[in-house]
Amino acid sequence: MSAKKKIGLAVFFLIAIAILVFWYVGSNYREKNRLVQQKHYADILQKEARLQSLVAQAIGTSSSTLEDFDLASLPKRLTAKNLKTVPTSSSTLASYTLIMAKIIQPFGAERENEAEIMLRALDQQSEMEAQKILLSKDLYDQAINQLTNTKVPTEAVNLHLKMTNNLREMSMLSANMINILRNPVLALESADIFRQKKIIFYTTISEINSYLGRKGVKLDEEKKVDIYINL
Repeated sequence: MSAKKKIGLAVFFLIAIAILVFWYVGSNYREKNRLVQQKHYADILQKEARLQSLVAQAIGTSSSTLEDFDLASLPKRLTAKNLKTVPTSSSTLASYTLIMAKIIQPFGAERENEAEIMLRALDQQSEMEAQKILLSKDLYDQAINQLTNTKVPTEAVNLHLKMTNNLREMSMLSANMINILRNPVLALESADIFRQKKIIFYTTISEINSYLGRKGVKLDEEKKVDIYINL
């Protein structure tokens, strides 16, 4: 598949989220809002066309070879050998729960979707805008550092690794997205995979929560964490 076709699909998949969300929400509107819906839909399609044009232009004028995303470039996955493990007991699970709540807490703050920032940076041709993705990357890197230094009950190792490895991949992919102006093909393809990884991340939080719940571990009300989901 050519680079232009790849970026066309990548932009479409990212914009399609907004279209599908709009369609779902809009399905509950009455006739009086029909014209507003049509204009919003037209604006989205116009934005998609402009973004595809900008990327195609970048490809056409680039003096260097634009890089495609290679799955083999993702970080090598960590294993249990890379973790600090402890026997599973009521006390180690209670301690693990408190630590995980602190690690996840920063994800409760409202923050902008990385793909939206990337597409806006492309639309505005703004490197300063693209650099805003660093805020999310720093959040992921901080969590990774804490997760790899946490004492993990042996029963929770697989879920802990799933979250840690996923965040490592999200960090790397977000770094690619920052380069949207210099390598739009790599950035857009990375963004599409990034979205999939983010879904896995939120799912894993839920899985860890369910596991700890089945084990009878409970947090005090003031220590519970609400997660802000920005897919």
